[in-house]
Amino acid sequence: MTVPPHTRILVLDGATFTLQAQRGLSTAQVHDAYLRAGADIISTDTFGALTAAAGTAGARTAREAADAWTRSTPDQPRFVAGVMSAVAPPGQLREVLAAQMDGLIAGGVDLLLAETLAGSDEVRAVLDVTGAAGLAAPVPPLMISVAVTGAGLLPSGERVEAIWAALAAAPPFSVGINCGCGAAAGRQPLETLARLAACGVSWHPSAGSPDAFGDFDESPDETAACLRIAAENGLVDIVGGCCGTTPEHIAAIAAAVRGLPARMAGFRE
Repeated sequence: MTVPPHTRILVLDGATFTLQAQRGLSTAQVHDAYLRAGADIISTDTFGALTAAAGTAGARTAREAADAWTRSTPDQPRFVAGVMSAVAPPGQLREVLAAQMDGLIAGGVDLLLAETLAGSDEVRAVLDVTGAAGLAAPVPPLMISVAVTGAGLLPSGERVEAIWAALAAAPPFSVGINCGCGAAAGRQPLETLARLAACGVSWHPSAGSPDAFGDFDESPDETAACLRIAAENGLVDIVGGCCGTTPEHIAAIAAAVRGLPARMAGFRE
């Protein structure tokens, strides 16, 4: 399935582990909950996967859910983003990323989403793997997303300008920010990316910060209000949620950005 150009803001899903831990849902039930909430893109449950087999299994579960919803709502096709992460044993990052990618492609994803990256070194590792010559199958469009700290910096200590510098020669489908301490901490680096990036910009922040019991302090309305402001200011093409977000968050976000044009609308497909 071809992912649409940046004409309207696409909605990504929210946290998987939150629903599994707090509501006891299976991965298939998590996908269904986010699709029901209005997500255009669901992400595979493969963050931290170390093998191609895990990637393929996760991709197939998400593919089945997305295809079922596309059949029932043909006016709103649903897409699968295969999640790649830089979680790997020492010295094995590129090997693990390659296994993740191979498995996700075999499972039929529409996009690759390398998320919660800590800095430009991890971004370059993803680019090395996804751009390798002689791959057995075409590589789907690539989404790159980095984490930010409460100070608005990457965990590596870099500013987001370093991320775009690593990507500028070959822009991906999108570049963005996820995780962090809530939407407020990500606003300034998001504005910087939106100014620099010659591609789509994504933002899927966490629902604030967790308390001692692991509960996050940002309500669906609070998260949605922050993302709507970003959309109204022309900063985003893809929005969603990370840690602590739920289908209620995604439903509120989808409603908040409905009818607002994507940042790249009319500029670049």
